[in-house]
Amino acid sequence: MDPSRYLGLFVAEAREHLAAAQELAARPDGLRGRAEPLRDLLRHAHSVKGMAATMGYRPMATLAHAVEDLLAAWRRGNSVPEDEHAALVVDGLVCLERMVASAERGAPVQDAETGDILRRLTEALAPLSGSGSDPASPVAAAPPTRAVRHFRIEIALSPSAPSPPVQAAMILGRLGKLGKVLKSDPPAAALRIGRVDGRVEALLETERSAEDVERELRSADAVASFRIEPVAAAPPSPACPAAPASWTRVRSDLLDAVLERVLDLTFEQERLAPPLRAASDRAGAGRLDRCRALVRALHADVVEMRLVAFETVAHRLSRAVHDLSRRLGKPVRFEIEGRDVRMDRSMLEALEDPLLHMVRNAVDHGIEAPEARAAAGKEPSGRITLAVLRRADRILVALEDDGAGIDAKALRLAALERGLIGPAEAARLGEADSLMLATLPGFSTADTLTEVSGRGVGLDAARAGIEALGGRLEIRSSPGRGAVMRITLPPSLALVQTLLVRSGGELFAVPAASVERMLTLGDDGTPPDARPHGVPAEVVRLDERLDLGPDATRRGRAGSALLCPAGERAMVLLVDEVLGRKEVVVKPLKAPLGLLREYSGATLLEDGSVVLVLDPAALLP
Repeated sequence: MDPSRYLGLFVAEAREHLAAAQELAARPDGLRGRAEPLRDLLRHAHSVKGMAATMGYRPMATLAHAVEDLLAAWRRGNSVPEDEHAALVVDGLVCLERMVASAERGAPVQDAETGDILRRLTEALAPLSGSGSDPASPVAAAPPTRAVRHFRIEIALSPSAPSPPVQAAMILGRLGKLGKVLKSDPPAAALRIGRVDGRVEALLETERSAEDVERELRSADAVASFRIEPVAAAPPSPACPAAPASWTRVRSDLLDAVLERVLDLTFEQERLAPPLRAASDRAGAGRLDRCRALVRALHADVVEMRLVAFETVAHRLSRAVHDLSRRLGKPVRFEIEGRDVRMDRSMLEALEDPLLHMVRNAVDHGIEAPEARAAAGKEPSGRITLAVLRRADRILVALEDDGAGIDAKALRLAALERGLIGPAEAARLGEADSLMLATLPGFSTADTLTEVSGRGVGLDAARAGIEALGGRLEIRSSPGRGAVMRITLPPSLALVQTLLVRSGGELFAVPAASVERMLTLGDDGTPPDARPHGVPAEVVRLDERLDLGPDATRRGRAGSALLCPAGERAMVLLVDEVLGRKEVVVKPLKAPLGLLREYSGATLLEDGSVVLVLDPAALLP
């Protein structure tokens, strides 16, 4: 076997296991003696060890084995690890992640830190194993494990036993408590529908002895007789239940290309509609409708393949907070809400670095030292919450901390002293704009230059990355109580149901998900008093808001009104006319057009005209 053929698959799977393991280890209860997290951590470490050994990466397999041994010792002894040992497991997982990256580059997998971490893992394991060990060999330091045995078991059910299928299932359940039932005849699926002929065969993998298995079977009333036969190993069995789904790994750039082709196909088929309607070709129009349905289903499948849960990047953020808080001596509780919110893979990958800058900034600049928090009447441990949610066609991300907050006035003065803004501009800036000064390139309020802060590249890089995605960053702060940074992200390439509207002679698209309903205007052209969810709606004329036309006094009376809830506010959007619903391909706007808050993207109609897609929430004054 040529291991290089499987390098891509090894890297992808190893990173998934290590990401999940780091996420578990970073949680407060991950290494605190609870059975379920420790079991899952052991499973991930064991998987990485086996894959690394198969690929011939012996140093990686040895390190993964050492991590596994330490976790197993805690689990067997039901002991709670000390903080330094819990941090050592995290260090070992981080080192394994670096080794995987080296393998991907074709570089040697063992670096300068591998030996040190291996030695520390061995030293931590020695007291738990009750004996000394050779620091060079973590396997020698591990406590002895019981040998795994395999037994083929034949069981005859008692003829008088009520409900033989139920009794057979209960017997298999009792065997499962001793180990793992690799195979049974009849299989579990057959037992559920009542198929059993009075006998059961099972292949059991266990660390228990044959006497233990015999004792368990003798205690079952429904067993008339049985025979236990040791076997050398568990042979692969086609009778084992099939996995619920099969998986194939596909490069993300290929998925990008497929989605682009689907969107091009959508555009081309829309260009066929007007000629078919003009020619009154009913058969052709029917086939076009069928084609539309197929392309729409194909698009939904491709989008589904590209979506990944936010959970996939949560471990890196948790680890960044954990490492930095430990380095700075600031205890921090980091919580992530909305882990299951799914986003386009390419957008999530591009968002990861901005979020890392933001959480590091929150720990370094936002959360105070424990003594400062105590003086302010706060808990010694800081709190940072990252919330992710989907609202209509947008992704919203909010990072909130309960730290010292940001002083808008201090930011204005610091920017003025550094010559980043002039006196006139400083006088005009409101609080929201003043807080955004923290994102200026090279701007920092840190007193000293350290490894973490003082270079002025944290929030600057975060804002640049967000705006490159066509997103928007907003900062809100309450001095002494904390700060909130909100990110609004547009949809990636997607089919979106919209309402086409005309205003001031221009055509726009409004996402249908942002519109609650259309309102009937009064005789004088004014909308009724709308109060969705008890919130009074603000009236916004689209032509005036976008300054369409040279003179607002010459604009005609609005002909239609759309009620658009926007979080805690609501808006009645007045337009000249609503042309109808249309499913369009929305593409996000890149900088500098992406800086225009009023628009979430653009689309191309079948006649070749470009239409801007509005963001109703950003139209509110």
